[in-house]
Amino acid sequence: MPSIGIKLLNEFRALMFTFISKMKFDFKSNPILLIFIAVMILNFALVIFAGVMTRGLFIRSIFFYPDDSFMDFFNSIQYGRDPYGKGVIYPPLMGLLYGIVGFFVMPFLNTGGVTALRLTPVGAMSFFMITTVFLLIGFKLIEKKSDRSKLSFVYCAILLFSYPVLMVVERGNNILYAAVFLGLFLSYYNSNEKWCRYLSYLFLGVSIGIKLFPAIFLLLVFKNREKKELFFAILICTFLFIAPAILLEGSIFSWFVNLSTFSGQEAINVNYDLSGFLNYLSIMFHLNFDVVAVGFILRLIVVSIVALVILFIKNVQSWKLIGLLSLTLLLCGSVSRCYTFIYLLIPLTMFLFSNPKLSILNVWYICLFLIFFVLLDGTASLVPYANTFVWLTADYPLRAFASILLLFTLLGDCLYNQQHATYSEAETDEI
Repeated sequence: MPSIGIKLLNEFRALMFTFISKMKFDFKSNPILLIFIAVMILNFALVIFAGVMTRGLFIRSIFFYPDDSFMDFFNSIQYGRDPYGKGVIYPPLMGLLYGIVGFFVMPFLNTGGVTALRLTPVGAMSFFMITTVFLLIGFKLIEKKSDRSKLSFVYCAILLFSYPVLMVVERGNNILYAAVFLGLFLSYYNSNEKWCRYLSYLFLGVSIGIKLFPAIFLLLVFKNREKKELFFAILICTFLFIAPAILLEGSIFSWFVNLSTFSGQEAINVNYDLSGFLNYLSIMFHLNFDVVAVGFILRLIVVSIVALVILFIKNVQSWKLIGLLSLTLLLCGSVSRCYTFIYLLIPLTMFLFSNPKLSILNVWYICLFLIFFVLLDGTASLVPYANTFVWLTADYPLRAFASILLLFTLLGDCLYNQQHATYSEAETDEI
């Protein structure tokens, strides 16, 4: 077994030597991007090596519940037109879309429950075709942002094996669709063409109809557009959010009840939102306080500060503002699990293809981003908390603290740039 590991390391060393020798020009033009690519390749090689040494146990630890793969998708398509009677927490648009998919897939369910749908040809094809389409759209958006540089294909290929993308596919969670529509919104909302901007509001409305919390990106419209256009943007988003409820049984109020109930149940879990982070601190330091109340107050504070920065701070690169909004989705959502990191792919891509200089601050930024995208040991253990037990994964502390550090770094950077105006108008790419 050790000889296999040594052989793999030798092969990787030869591959890296060839790769770096061919990319010398790109290192000079975009060293931060090359650092990201090199670290991701090294991480992937080490994960494969650890997987060989542990006979797959290390790789298994990375994923959520291996026996429950893709089930966010298959669990959601079974409810037809009555998702809220079954406790579903997705907004009406997503509930309707899942109902449509289920209309074609559920007739093929025989024995074994909805889990068995993963093994049916129609079930498997429906999931992988939908997932593939959205991944392709997402990578096309990245290609557009990168101006088709020679490293953009390498970057996209590496992202396929990054932690957020692997997790969102493994779970089958619809946050992938929300992130792609959010990316489409960000690609066109600042267009000089009015019809492009209104199309972008349609994309944002769909994203909100899938996950609700991307609604905070309406702040970008409020920042740059006249009140009339803001009114139409809100109207479009509201219509796409509420109208699908007409085609479902029950009412939209049932959805609010389900979401509130589910959020309350998740309040004691160690997720990546602020309440989850407070739960972690309570476990580690044996603190006793009202996590739900403190978490709610911290959410209000973070959302308020980010909103003020978005609306009033100028002379800031656009990826930093979008990074703040993406972190708000992660930290202030009702439930933020590991696949929520997919939102950070948007500001990461904008950052890497803005040709950042090799500076201490930019190296610090890429180090923080890498913590969310590399594959780490995810071994889970049960720990006692609040008269029960909760799951805590080995990689949680590092990623949770990284999200807090990235938030404070971005806020401090934005405020510093406002005071010192360190960027020219071309560099800020102001939104």
